[in-house]
Amino acid sequence: MLSPSWNTKAIFFGLLLAIEFLSVSTLAQSNPVPFVNHPLVPDAAKPGSQDIILTVNGTGFVLGSVVQWNGTPLTTTFMNSSQLTALVPSTDLTIAGTASVSVVTPGPGGGRSDAAFFSIRGPFPAISFDQIPLVSGVAPNSVVTADLNNDGKLDLIASNVTNSRVSILLGNGNGTFQTRVNYPVAESPQAIVVVDLNNDGNLDLAVSTGGFVSVLLGKGDGTFEKHTDYSTGGVQGLSITAGDFNEDGNVDLAVALSSGAKAAVLLGNGDGTLQGPVLYTAGSDRAFGITTGDFNRDGKLDLAVGVFLDSAVAILFGNGDGTFQETVEIPTAPGAQSVVAGDFDGDGNLDLAVKTGGGGGIGPEISVLIGNGDGTFQPHRDCPARPGSFGITSADLNGDNQLDLVVPNSSSLTLSTFLGKGNGSFRLDNLFSTGKSPASAASGDFDGDGRLDIVVANEGENTLSLMKQATAVLSRTFLEFGTVKIGESSTIRVKFTNIGNKVFAIKGITLSGSKASQFAESNDCSAQLSPGMSCTISVTFKPQVTGKITGVKVKVADSAVRVLQIIYLQGVGAS
Repeated sequence: MLSPSWNTKAIFFGLLLAIEFLSVSTLAQSNPVPFVNHPLVPDAAKPGSQDIILTVNGTGFVLGSVVQWNGTPLTTTFMNSSQLTALVPSTDLTIAGTASVSVVTPGPGGGRSDAAFFSIRGPFPAISFDQIPLVSGVAPNSVVTADLNNDGKLDLIASNVTNSRVSILLGNGNGTFQTRVNYPVAESPQAIVVVDLNNDGNLDLAVSTGGFVSVLLGKGDGTFEKHTDYSTGGVQGLSITAGDFNEDGNVDLAVALSSGAKAAVLLGNGDGTLQGPVLYTAGSDRAFGITTGDFNRDGKLDLAVGVFLDSAVAILFGNGDGTFQETVEIPTAPGAQSVVAGDFDGDGNLDLAVKTGGGGGIGPEISVLIGNGDGTFQPHRDCPARPGSFGITSADLNGDNQLDLVVPNSSSLTLSTFLGKGNGSFRLDNLFSTGKSPASAASGDFDGDGRLDIVVANEGENTLSLMKQATAVLSRTFLEFGTVKIGESSTIRVKFTNIGNKVFAIKGITLSGSKASQFAESNDCSAQLSPGMSCTISVTFKPQVTGKITGVKVKVADSAVRVLQIIYLQGVGAS
């Protein structure tokens, strides 16, 4: 029989070993890379506002996660793994501008989240844009924004499908950019995601291409190392997204594969390399768009994939270990394409907006799927889109704390903006000219005025269109008169407002188009418009023939923008 003293020592040493094992296990656990939902709550405030409490919703927050404002830590309160609050002092809200807000989680693991924008300007009821062409590579088909050289100024990254390059245009912070620098990638580059794949604090690029993901590791000064390619199974990837899917503190990637409608998941090793692809079936064929978010609020990132032939969004719920469950399809309007996640109705749950391609005699639509927070969605609500549209992105363009939608229209060489109503529905109020075959759009405040601008990749030419928000604002730029009988008329009024601090000249307001005689225009605008003042442009549709009438425009020339501002007109004459 063992002596009591020996038995006591054995128990003591056993406890020490257990404590040591638990300590090592605890130390071995990694904090996940935090993920931030859009929008921030609130995401905008007027200059001169008092202190505000900022709510940041997302996934993967831990005790010690800190909200940063332009890289400066804010006093942060941990609510739970999906929500943080932070105090934004009035001193950060004194002048117009846009702040970059992110969440930083300490190691082991952890890291910095994706950035969200907070606008110090507005709100304002309408938006207008000045269009400035920027030289890019050959046939740019995707564009994203990020601060690549850590100077606090947004830069542009565009993929060029024809010559298999990505173009980097470093921003000067005043709406201008330095000469592009091109970097080779694998053949047929499509979408881009900007992330830190090797945990060195510098942003890297991951580009979906014809059967690969090309990774370009960033040096932190806006330059990149030579690309390294990782197979996605030999199938063209049309869209790419990122997140810490296995919660190990390293960023992972997921790619929507067009053929076979699969999602390829490539786990990151934390050193800039990727593991081999694991393929998940999303639907029958033609997966176009992909995005990530925690759709069932279980603290684990999920995937949402737009499947064209199924007219559905495929939801793949994450298990938190880098694997995903069997697909659950959510119906959309015919021909689901690109997809974006955001809280469109302000209930704290992630929703989805899906650009669809039309089919079966039904025109293109945007399907909005309101999330219930448990992984289920309400039946899709649709609003009409324009032919030839593909990409979709979201941003609060008018500073009213509601997410808006932006869609490029390749057929009509225009950009549509759908202003959010805050209840999950949208209104098409504005239409703006772009370059040839616009294919992708991204948002950011490129001139530091507190209003989000848009940049568009024009695949039909070698340019990007920088759409800077203008101070000469038309309340509407697309007028749909509906059906009007011959001999009758319908009038719509457009308010033209100076929201800047300088007087601008109004040089002319004219009707143009081969069927301009079907409309009449009048206005009470003088030769100049002072800050804060408005005038009214009245457009009357008085059809003389039956049928749909398009192609007529009201062109407004003023000194506030470089290009003509256009109001697009449409109506149907009936007998």
